[in-house]
Amino acid sequence: MSSKIGDELGLGEPAPDAPQHGPGRPQRGGLEIVLAAVLYAGLTVLFVAPDPRVLDDHIASDRGDPLLNLVFMMWGEKKLGESLDGFWDANFFYPVRGVTAMSDHLLGPAAVLAALHRGLGIDQLLAYNLIFLGAFFGCALATFLVARWSGTPYLAALFAGTWFAWNPYRLDQVSHIQVLLALWIPLLLWLFLRLLRQPTLGRAAVFVALYTLHVLGGSYLAYHIHWSFALVAACAWASGGLPPRRHWQVLLPVAAICAAIATAVFLPYLERSAALGLERSTDEIRHYGGALSSYLSKNIDRAPHVVFGLRTFRGENALFPGWAALLLGVWGMTRTLRWSGWRARDRPAISVIFGAGLALIVAALLLGDALTLRRDEAAVSWVLDFLSRSYERPFSLIILGLVTATAASKLAGGAWSPLRFRTTASEWQRSLFAVGVVALLLSLPVVYVPLAEIVPGLDAMRVTTRVYPLFSLGLCLFAAEGLAALDKRLPVAGRGLLYGALAAMVLWEGRSELPWKPLPRESEFPDVYAWIADHDEVEVIAHYPPALGPDDIQVMYFSTRHWKPIVNGHSGHEPPGYRQLIGTDTLPTKETIDGLRAIGVTHLVVDFEGRSIHRTRRRIARFQRQAAEWEGHLSELGLEPVAFVEPHRVYRIVPTAANGQGAQRRARQPPTAEALFRRRRRASVGADRGSDAVAQSLRFG
Repeated sequence: MSSKIGDELGLGEPAPDAPQHGPGRPQRGGLEIVLAAVLYAGLTVLFVAPDPRVLDDHIASDRGDPLLNLVFMMWGEKKLGESLDGFWDANFFYPVRGVTAMSDHLLGPAAVLAALHRGLGIDQLLAYNLIFLGAFFGCALATFLVARWSGTPYLAALFAGTWFAWNPYRLDQVSHIQVLLALWIPLLLWLFLRLLRQPTLGRAAVFVALYTLHVLGGSYLAYHIHWSFALVAACAWASGGLPPRRHWQVLLPVAAICAAIATAVFLPYLERSAALGLERSTDEIRHYGGALSSYLSKNIDRAPHVVFGLRTFRGENALFPGWAALLLGVWGMTRTLRWSGWRARDRPAISVIFGAGLALIVAALLLGDALTLRRDEAAVSWVLDFLSRSYERPFSLIILGLVTATAASKLAGGAWSPLRFRTTASEWQRSLFAVGVVALLLSLPVVYVPLAEIVPGLDAMRVTTRVYPLFSLGLCLFAAEGLAALDKRLPVAGRGLLYGALAAMVLWEGRSELPWKPLPRESEFPDVYAWIADHDEVEVIAHYPPALGPDDIQVMYFSTRHWKPIVNGHSGHEPPGYRQLIGTDTLPTKETIDGLRAIGVTHLVVDFEGRSIHRTRRRIARFQRQAAEWEGHLSELGLEPVAFVEPHRVYRIVPTAANGQGAQRRARQPPTAEALFRRRRRASVGADRGSDAVAQSLRFG
């Protein structure tokens, strides 16, 4: 790293009001960064890397969401080579437009994959795995750098990076590379505060570059970074006032550029959501939402120890940060952050009111958790009845408690506010605390669901706990502060024991038996996909039997061989009417084929082994008997066999007299696809839209 870039980021000096445990800039800054990088590379290999011999033909965790992310990145690489023409219209879920905006677009990681694949000749799957491993390494190194720039001693900063990158939550999120790619968050928050206080053109350019990289990654973290910026600005301006006029000459252009980038990224999501009526239900958000007890819970699939018995929950709800980070983080916060105000013995009545307000907030959060968990309705039926099985009442109690506590503080002449602390806490520390508290609250449906009704964008996201990296960052940096303070109190021998115990805890909590699943390379794809690529008359394909769930990702992956439009698909959303269009039978009926013909589908591909949904030999044999009988009615169905590429068979949908070549050409680009799906939606609302996808397995074959 050059000294110029380091100075722009803040490497040359800590924040003006940062606590100084030691020298702000080490005498061997370059060497210590190299040593940290070597350590983090070793931990990456130890905790998550597989045998190097399988990096180019295996994928981490499973062949569900990781494979879906790989497909999106391969699509992004293809469109980057075509000047992004048609990027938002991925080739699945035909004829719906803008289907890329139904999930994380992953354009930033796709650009890295393109650089590795096209620039260095690295296989796409190997490039994906390198990005996956780099997400852990990058998060650790970025957190370490920010910790050092803020004045944290070297060893404590090393642990901060380790806790942030390899906490149990992240090790449970290996299926979601968009969540793992949180490496820009520490740098962005740190640089944003520096930019507010000392704006320069160089610092602004670096900030815009990092901001672009961040928002082009996962949509969840791209969204949540914006309210984090607002809190950082509020903390800075609450203590130091608004920036002078000359600073706005840099800040306003930066804001305009970032707003343009954000609009280009998020506008397609808003358009698709409005066009197709996509929304997240309260039940979806409750299912994926966290609870206060989630912060003491590990995923049962990774570790047998689960506090409070949250064994029925998905890994999305296991938010345990690790014992060292949790205990040291809480202690570091209590040491660093102290509210100014009154003494309880001087104002007993007002102190009681203030405490009652805080107690009301805690009670409301617990009531909301009772509604979220809802594990034994008989035992807590009275609570659910009181809440009317809605988050509105506990959220109202939270607001009432907040107003009560704030009013008590003002009556006492105090300065109680989440943004105003004694001067022992720096602007950076106040910012971390404010962002962490809001992130914790947003992970709880009791806060998230009511806010989603009034805050744009929240209602499009169902996994509330993916805000966790913003909570974890502050906790890990405060834990480093607590570790630095503890280091000062211990003799040399005690320090050795302390760091040895912490290292052992890191190794214990970071241990992971991460499965790596084999994945066929393009040369190993079923032969039918090469046949499709070689025949131009095959324009739009529907695959049978349809999995109607995550198993359709297999077809999406194989379609990267030809990139022609396919009706099948899987994503964060399912288009309304999709199941009625493709049919819920293992083989298409005449009505289904007529519907496919009407929208321009030219060919059907039938897998006669049916392995995507029939997993036993008996069921496969039964399907093959059904398929043989179905083939006896091809002329009645309006199908013509054109290829037998075992175990697949390809059929042409014969055009009808009223649907000749001219009509087919018009249907290939249907101007009213969304209207068609909206009409179909009326007949298929509800039953099979949400619960099926949640219950489906994430593995195929």
